[in-house]
Amino acid sequence: MFRLLPLLMSFSLSMRSPNVAPNPMDYQIAYSIQKADTVYLELEFERENGLEYFDKETWLIKRIGDFSIKERYLEKQSRGIRFNSIDTRYNVKSWSIGYCLKHVEEELKPTHNLIVGWKSKSINYDFIVAQLTANSFIDMSTNFNSPVAISTNNNMTFRLNAWENVSISMLFKYEKLNNDYDYQIKTTINLELK
Repeated sequence: MFRLLPLLMSFSLSMRSPNVAPNPMDYQIAYSIQKADTVYLELEFERENGLEYFDKETWLIKRIGDFSIKERYLEKQSRGIRFNSIDTRYNVKSWSIGYCLKHVEEELKPTHNLIVGWKSKSINYDFIVAQLTANSFIDMSTNFNSPVAISTNNNMTFRLNAWENVSISMLFKYEKLNNDYDYQIKTTINLELK
């Protein structure tokens, strides 16, 4: 049976690379809800040069031993991207390798992608009144007809011991797809409901 708690609710404000160069930096406000590492929903409101966009991302993940299956839907009006994907991986220690079936709505047939990923172990620092956690991951994928796509996330989370259900995160995200680069710096306030 699926239990509602624990949940992680987040609010974030970030700066992004511009949608159309050489325009100035964009900003983005996002709300998200996450159930452990199994369910994720994020709604993003973004503005660039007076234009407003509404972006959505959802995913579900199921882990069976060393294997994981992740279904993801991404709709970014700000980038003109909308796709569904099913990502299956074999995970061993910090590494993963797998296959991703990706369907972009504007294209007639799906693409088949080989994915290799690496995830660092979380590094924890305990101070007298607070804790700091750092982690990162990188994914590289290719369908053998286009250049390798790269996605990285580097995250630091700061939590005061007195408020164990509240934390502040700093995220640096970088993505390269074909000749399009996207980077984002995000500050997030997280509230854990247990």
